[in-house]
Amino acid sequence: MTGVALPLIVKAFGLGVMEKGAVGAAPLFGILIGATALGGLSDRVGRKRMFIVEMILFAVGLLLLVFSPNCPWLLVFLFIIGAALIDGLLLVGIVCAVLLVDKAGRIRLQVLPPYN
Repeated sequence: MTGVALPLIVKAFGLGVMEKGAVGAAPLFGILIGATALGGLSDRVGRKRMFIVEMILFAVGLLLLVFSPNCPWLLVFLFIIGAALIDGLLLVGIVCAVLLVDKAGRIRLQVLPPYN
């Protein structure tokens, strides 16, 4: 997730090898936690409402990431972005299938193989 920006992040924060690995792993760890914790929560709270909350969380995480003062805060904000991003991406397909497609179309969408 940070692959293209990693050289710029290393230069801006003066990161060593360990910090560089942590910067690459923080969003992935956020994805792991976000998919398990926020996925079940969206079933209870409502997918549409949870999608809006996660996009707000993602936007706030990006805004805070821009102003991160040091490496620990950078890792926290990358974690938040990863947690919000994965569940948001999963919910996009569900929200689109439920809200934008009629009932007969949903059945056709489920039957079609992916990447056709």
